[in-house]
Amino acid sequence: MAEEELKSFSQAYQDAFAIACNGWKANGTFVDLGAGDPVAGSNTFALEERGWSGLVADIATENELRAKRTRSNVYKDAFDPSVDEEIRRHSVIDFLSLDLEPPELTLRRLASLPLCRVKFKVACVEHDLYRGNESIRAAMRGIMEWHGYRMAAADVRMLAESEDGLFLVPVEDWWIHPQFVSLPAAIDFAGVLRGKYESEAFEKIAFLERCKAQPEEVA
Repeated sequence: MAEEELKSFSQAYQDAFAIACNGWKANGTFVDLGAGDPVAGSNTFALEERGWSGLVADIATENELRAKRTRSNVYKDAFDPSVDEEIRRHSVIDFLSLDLEPPELTLRRLASLPLCRVKFKVACVEHDLYRGNESIRAAMRGIMEWHGYRMAAADVRMLAESEDGLFLVPVEDWWIHPQFVSLPAAIDFAGVLRGKYESEAFEKIAFLERCKAQPEEVA
């Protein structure tokens, strides 16, 4: 991966993946449905910091998004017809982040996007396989492959927490459109970023385990 300074805000370097696959460009475009917090864990805040713009939608954080995401058009409902109207104004968009709750809604929104008219160079699509519904993941992959997308990273894992502690679970797939992004390069980018994230995650898990085992020594 090219040496480039980037402060990532994503959970697992999705923002870095999007930027790297787009040649570290400034002034890109994105669609972020299920955006969550406007900054912490955001897949697109770092993109805005580089001059990108686009649209974000989240029912739970609409007000916070309006306050802090000044380069984006903000929607409350990812299914608002105006969202698709805005998407259709483009023939190509640099990045799609799709993460609604529950994953059935993510699948429904993916199926309703105007993918026949608009191409996304890079996409991160959350399937939440760890919840046990393989059919949702299969349907999402079928839609993406049907529209010409190629997978750069399957079942990207993220940290989850239970009563037993932290652990890594499969959460989403990363895609590129080969008309715009080299698949081998995207696979390389994804591999580096996954390795970096999982290494950091294992260090965090190990640290917490040491805290439980020997709280006085760690402190």
